[in-house]
Amino acid sequence: MTSVKSRHRPRGSGALMVATMVVAFCATNVSADDSRYSLGTIQYDEKLEIVAGSQSTTLLGFYNIDGTVPVRLEVFFAEAPQGWEVHLSCPGSESGLSGTDRLSLSANPSEPYAESPDCLLPGQRVAYLPGRGYVCADIVEIEVSVPEDEAYSEEAALSVGAIATWDEGAAPAQERTFQYRVSVLPDSSSQTTGGLHRAVLLGVGALVLLLAGVVVVKRLAK
Repeated sequence: MTSVKSRHRPRGSGALMVATMVVAFCATNVSADDSRYSLGTIQYDEKLEIVAGSQSTTLLGFYNIDGTVPVRLEVFFAEAPQGWEVHLSCPGSESGLSGTDRLSLSANPSEPYAESPDCLLPGQRVAYLPGRGYVCADIVEIEVSVPEDEAYSEEAALSVGAIATWDEGAAPAQERTFQYRVSVLPDSSSQTTGGLHRAVLLGVGALVLLLAGVVVVKRLAK
């Protein structure tokens, strides 16, 4: 598994929020004879929480229920803070399509389902589109690793891009960017060590004050 280390370190600020599934209706149709060119995408999370020194995984989904021509996709790592590592992979994919900084895959034409289907093809996952029905989306996994010494941050920026093209070439290529806001949390072990250290210092301080009080009392008693 290969990885890419970023060169930029954008930072942001904001309230800590729990990541939720976000369905983005990005389908675009361009008619040419009987061919319809369409790409739909699902960004499962917009916000991530990662403990320093660990990693987190999120998903992107791609589907093609409004087109009649297969979509060819190039998905690639775009931007992350300096020192972070980003791995892209297709679950159940053939050799060569896992753990790289750029993936190639296809989204074949399909139809929405009225009921949740069993997605039989490797690397697909069922998703519900409000007002449309269920789809079997082709999944890309994004694994983000944060350095152990990364400073606490409520928001850091991460982005992944995708370029869509069509075999017949009648429609122009389309590019999408998926933005993430990442909250970096302190390492729990360092928090425990730091808390124990502070507790010891407070205990020593309290003992010193207690002994000083005893001395004062003895002097007054004399």
